[in-house]
Amino acid sequence: MKQEFPILEFDPSASAVIEPGVSIKRVEDIPPCAVICFFQEVIEKVVRERKARVLAEQKSEIGIHPVYEVIHVDRRFTLFHPGVGAPLAAGMLEEVIALGCRKFIAC
Repeated sequence: MKQEFPILEFDPSASAVIEPGVSIKRVEDIPPCAVICFFQEVIEKVVRERKARVLAEQKSEIGIHPVYEVIHVDRRFTLFHPGVGAPLAAGMLEEVIALGCRKFIAC
């Protein structure tokens, strides 16, 4: 709806201008619960001790960012590092949502 001030306009379209799900293929067996961990040394320890497997790889200008499946106490969850900085973290989150994750906790 056109308004006098563009900030008051509303677009009722359900799809976004940039939709990650269009170019990112969903991972069928990805756990829907994900842990976003900002500490690379913690991720490395969990991957090593829990024998995590790589489900997908995200790419940015600073390299490859693996998305892991971790099993702990018979429960599966997704684990990934969101990168450094809010814009990259938001982009990584959007991509993991496109992969199939739906619930998130950050540490």
